[in-house]
Amino acid sequence: MKTSTKFVISAITAIVLYTAASFIALFITGQNIDPALTGAYFAFWTVEIVSLASIKNTKSKRKKKEQKENVDYNS
Repeated sequence: MKTSTKFVISAITAIVLYTAASFIALFITGQNIDPALTGAYFAFWTVEIVSLASIKNTKSKRKKKEQKENVDYNS
């Protein structure tokens, strides 16, 4: 399993656990977790996942470009 796949799985797990903990805290105490904290938490993981996708996309484009250049030189 690739490192990026492991990272995405851990990010999704962290988000699900935070959401579950938030619901449990609301049910037990009757109080919400600070909305600013929740927003920051989800924003952090969103940025991390988007950054990872951007890196993978850039690598993919670069690889395709190199393959295309190699085909042009070999022709």
